[in-house]
Amino acid sequence: METEVKLAFNSKEELMGIIQADWFADYCLDVGQKEPVRLTNSYYDTKDRVLFNKGTSIRVRLYEDSNGSRYEHTVKI
Repeated sequence: METEVKLAFNSKEELMGIIQADWFADYCLDVGQKEPVRLTNSYYDTKDRVLFNKGTSIRVRLYEDSNGSRYEHTVKI
């Protein structure tokens, strides 16, 4: 099972500040200091959107931080 929560912010400072909020940290984070991670998402489908029309998505996510980069491939059906 997967749960997704989307939060919107008016500035980068507000976005990064959420890490310091107790309610967020207690629920979502471990206790160690955090550093920013850059995420780049690419979604794939056919020209005629067959996957979208069947409720399927394919995503490749690139994570980049001070330790380098890695890729994650996700297929949702």
